[in-house]
Amino acid sequence: KKGDKITSTIYLHNWTRNGVTRSLHCGRMVLDDLSFSAPPSTCKIGAVSMPVKGEFKNTKRTITYKNVTVKEIAKKIAQRASIALHYSAPHIHIKEIEQSKTSDSEFLLSICNDYVIFNEETYEKKEPVATIERTKKQLISWDWNTTLQRTYTGAKVIYTDSGDNKKHSIKIGKSGRMLNVDVAAFSKKDAQLKAKAKLAEENKKRTTMTMTIFPDPRIIATSTIQLKGFRKLSGKYYVDKVSHKLNKSGGYVMTLEVHKVYVRIGL
Repeated sequence: KKGDKITSTIYLHNWTRNGVTRSLHCGRMVLDDLSFSAPPSTCKIGAVSMPVKGEFKNTKRTITYKNVTVKEIAKKIAQRASIALHYSAPHIHIKEIEQSKTSDSEFLLSICNDYVIFNEETYEKKEPVATIERTKKQLISWDWNTTLQRTYTGAKVIYTDSGDNKKHSIKIGKSGRMLNVDVAAFSKKDAQLKAKAKLAEENKKRTTMTMTIFPDPRIIATSTIQLKGFRKLSGKYYVDKVSHKLNKSGGYVMTLEVHKVYVRIGL
């Protein structure tokens, strides 16, 4: 019934060769959608990786946090939702921030966008879990793109100091293609962190690729892969998204959405 918890695992028997079984644990989920149809009698279920407590997504709160870290805010929200917190980012101090008539999920997402709780840069530096070769049968199809649009060498930051309400201007990165950022901040460092997060998000779109492959359970979102045999397109890529699809005929494929790993713009 709705609200029940389920777990799902993909098992791959005799996958790369006889006697080899691999598995991919897809996580714990909450059943939130249920439908029946006939003939033949069919039940279709939809589940989401979401806390059972509806307050995480539905309850609007107004709370002011003072002299806290991003991790402390995330921890309080996780405790309210009865979920564990996996925090992967630097120590970030916030002088004051208000959660105004928004749900915990919306508020936490806004902080992630501003400061990046999940430090993607750390995961980009990890060793590739797999190599995808253009000439191998594993690769079914691919689509590659690189663009100058909305990619930048640095940022011009205009920020309003929440303490004195005055506007200040700073730059990060190098001159060239500059991203204009206008933010509210309580210090120069705070403005720099927010600008760096926006730069990183935009520059991820510089070189991207979508590919459909013979499934490899080692490849998950947040891992890296190495592309080989693509000439100038080859290199290390970060996996943003993985989709699994089992066709009615029994065919099973994975679709990856990836971006090329570059040296990020620092402060």
